[in-house]
Amino acid sequence: MLRTKNWVSVASSSDGAKLVAVVQGSQMQPIGAIWTSTDSGVTWTARATASNWRSVASSSDGAKLVAVVHIGQIYTSADSGVTWTAVATALNWTSVASSSDGDKLVAGVLGGQIYTSTPKTTAGTAGSISGGQYDTISLQYVGGNIFTILSHEGDLVVQ
Repeated sequence: MLRTKNWVSVASSSDGAKLVAVVQGSQMQPIGAIWTSTDSGVTWTARATASNWRSVASSSDGAKLVAVVHIGQIYTSADSGVTWTAVATALNWTSVASSSDGDKLVAGVLGGQIYTSTPKTTAGTAGSISGGQYDTISLQYVGGNIFTILSHEGDLVVQ
């Protein structure tokens, strides 16, 4: 069991074996951290640090995680929290949720909008994105002729 900290959000795999929790920074402890456990909370490992974590979510198998930093970025992990990658620009993020497979994410901004994302498409020329007039999308090139979706507004269809 971990000692008393300024915990602000926790998430679990569907079987309860993989856990993830975030600590919000404070004046007494200026740097917050993401903590993970693979044994139902018997032992914990400190992972990524930032000053103000706000929310975390997990896929049902606990492999894909997403976390947000208040007035910071959205981070994702595909290896149960061992490594983290920033995937969205700095906003006043307050909450985040994940689909059971970890492929669809939603995040809320304090006093702002709710953002949804489908962060992957089919690799190669078979993938596609379609939408309607005034829909917007932000992509990031990750190498090897592959892009990832950072954010979008509207009813986009990603295949």
